[in-house]
Amino acid sequence: MPINPLYQLYAMVKDNSSSLKAAKTFLMMPDLFNYWLSGVIASEYTDASTTQFLDPWSKKWAFDLLEEIGFPTDIFPNIIEPGTRLGEVSSSLAEELDIPRSIAVIAPATHDTASAVAASPIEDDSAYISCGTWSLVGIEVPSPIINRKAMEYNFTNEGGIFNTIRFLKNVQGMWFLQEIKRALALKGEDYSYEELTKMAAEAKGFIGFIDPDDPRFLAPTNMVEEIMKFLEETKQNKPRNIGELVRLVLESLAMKYRFVIERLEDISGKKIRKINIVGGGSRNWLHNQLVADFTNKVVVSGPEEATSIGNMLTQLVGLGYIKSLKEIREYVKNSFNLRTFEPQHSNKHDDMYSSFLDMLEKLGRIK
Repeated sequence: MPINPLYQLYAMVKDNSSSLKAAKTFLMMPDLFNYWLSGVIASEYTDASTTQFLDPWSKKWAFDLLEEIGFPTDIFPNIIEPGTRLGEVSSSLAEELDIPRSIAVIAPATHDTASAVAASPIEDDSAYISCGTWSLVGIEVPSPIINRKAMEYNFTNEGGIFNTIRFLKNVQGMWFLQEIKRALALKGEDYSYEELTKMAAEAKGFIGFIDPDDPRFLAPTNMVEEIMKFLEETKQNKPRNIGELVRLVLESLAMKYRFVIERLEDISGKKIRKINIVGGGSRNWLHNQLVADFTNKVVVSGPEEATSIGNMLTQLVGLGYIKSLKEIREYVKNSFNLRTFEPQHSNKHDDMYSSFLDMLEKLGRIK
């Protein structure tokens, strides 16, 4: 992805950046906070794995790649595993905050999705959707999947806790609802998310669709207008009211998830029977039900605050209270109300999905 650090570093090299010349240490933002807390310089594995210059097999910096782009390699610290105890709160910080010096500083799974997946109660036949502004759709595997199909389908291997790999793909997520809500509010139509969902549930479905990952939806001036332009350009019917608009978006997300999950099955050879949805998007019951309907798979939603929960439980690993990923997920299952959505699949869903695939092919999104 263009936002990954590899491309940012390459841009610094090309621009002959003075900041690069002055740099002594490379730290990702979570590592910087850990340094401020403990005074320890280290790079936590799950976040480092998203840079695109970490070797997924050795879990070491890919210095050959960095040297190829002309980036200095002597500024990179050692990589540590999530759950590593860095030490105690620095004496200066403890004095400033008037807190005990004995407080331990644990490096959790510092990448938000890594913590969220850790707290996802997934099983061997599960996929996960960590759904917030973005949706991260993937499976958990014991080792990286690196082959031609993974490259062509644009999947990535990112680090998880306890030596797992998050094999996943980004899909646009609740950003649509955030921006639709904002666009309507600017017109004086201020709806809550609950009201938007209720209107969508009562609205007519199967009227059209968008590709959620079309670049035009990344940062539109007005999301509603941009959706209407997309429908016009692809010669589709337009929604007649807000409920139909929101439902069209939620159906489109569900179809894009199905598209990604089918490719996950193709690459991994694994049959996925259940989808765990965590994060803020798991609160939207209609979104969850439509995912079940379009994928024809059981959906389990929750916990909503999976990132915070996974972060906390990984710190308990560092303190010695938890010994395994299975144990983490048992705590989650026993501590939070998880909701199950059974699929109400029909031929209409398959027909709509076939039309969706035809559109992706016409747009050049399917090779």
